[in-house]
Parts: sequence; C-alpha cells; structure tokens
Amino acid sequence: MLFFAVCDDESVSARSIASRLRSELSIQNLEYKLEIFTNSKALAEKLVQGVHFDVLLADIDMPELDGIRLGTLYRAELQDTLLIYISNREDLVFEAFQAKPFRFIRKKHMEKLPAAIRDVFEELKEKEKRKIAFPCGLNNTVLLRPERICYVEAMKKKQMIHCDAQVYEISSSFLKVMELLSDYGFVQSHKSFFVNSRFIHSIGKTELKLDNGTIIPVSRSYYKQVQDAFVRYAINLRSAT
Repeated sequence: MLFFAVCDDESVSARSIASRLRSELSIQNLEYKLEIFTNSKALAEKLVQGVHFDVLLADIDMPELDGIRLGTLYRAELQDTLLIYISNREDLVFEAFQAKPFRFIRKKHMEKLPAAIRDVFEELKEKEKRKIAFPCGLNNTVLLRPERICYVEAMKKKQMIHCDAQVYEISSSFLKVMELLSDYGFVQSHKSFFVNSRFIHSIGKTELKLDNGTIIPVSRSYYKQVQDAFVRYAINLRSAT
C-alpha cells in the first residue's frame, strides 16, 4: 500500500488536487491511503509522530508554516517521501530547491499532475532497484540507495559514506565507490570528497555547504564541475514545472 498526503490551506484547492490524484490512482489500480490536510502544522505533527507518506503534494504559500519551511524543517521526517509542490508562486520555484522537491507544478497547469504521478510510480520502483551493495567490514555488505547518501569521504584505504543520520565505513577504493555512484548526480569537489548534488545548499570558491550545515572543501580544479552539477540539478527540476 502507498501512502499519500495533500496539504493546502485552501480547502477547495486541497479537494481538487485530491480528486485529480484519486483519478490517476484508480487508473493505476493500486492500493493506497490518502490524507488531506488544510493545516500544515497538523501535517508536521503527524510527521514528528512518525507517520510516513510515500508522496506529499503540498502548496507553498500557506500561513504559519509554508511549504518550503515544511520541506526544510522536517527534512529528516520527509527523507523517504517524494515531495511535489503545487503552487501559484512561480517566483519561489528556485527557493523551493532548498526542500529538494521531486516536482514543481503550477496550479494553472494541473493537467501535468497525472504525468507527475506516473513519474512517482516509476521513481518508487527504481528506488527498490537501485540499492547498491557496498563491502562493509569483514564478509559484510550494506545496501544503500544513492539518494540517501550525502557524500563520500576518502580516508586512506577506507571510505566513509555519510548518509542522513549514519556513517558507513566501506572497505573499497575511492575510485570504485565513485564509479558506483557516478550515474546518480554525484560530483567530485576535492581529491577526497564525492558529493551528492541534491544535498548542496550553497557553493563558495573554496568550500560548499550541505543542507545539514556540513562544510565540504572545494579544490580550484573541481570548482567548475561542482557549479555545473548544481546547475544541472536545478535545471532538471525547473524543466519539470
């Protein structure tokens, strides 16, 4: 069963989005549960309580707790949730990158919702397929999804894979780890760091900052490719709007 949530402070809009969502879900003939929220704080309370949603469709312009703050402040609770922003605030599309949404749909272009939901199904299927096996200790293996990895740090003969809330010591070469992750939006920022572009918050001349506040060094020779990778991430998201 898949769990969906719609959050929009305008009840008419929330019901409309939910109705369109149900129509597409019925076509897919999937078992699902859908919750509608017209108060973003009520949704946040559910998240803190440990309630998980596979997909969240949220407005941006909401009182008290707007959609962008919802996506950033509760990033840990939403780390396995595909976030789709549905909003009239086209001026905030680039600011919305902070929350790393899966899609951004203008309310005046709701005809794009079915295609976005189909993309959601494909993404959920791919999530299960693309777990990567990393050697971890003697005769042990850890399976990790690339989108959960923030960055990899090379430390002599071992590599440290940093995820949202856990670090794994991998007994493999840095080059091998980079090869395994090269198709998933990672970029080398330094001879010892390989970073997931989707977690980059800002880029400076000598360092970059991740969403969780971690500072990663950026070598002069890698600066341009780090910039390019971040721009590609932004363009890919923008082109889906």
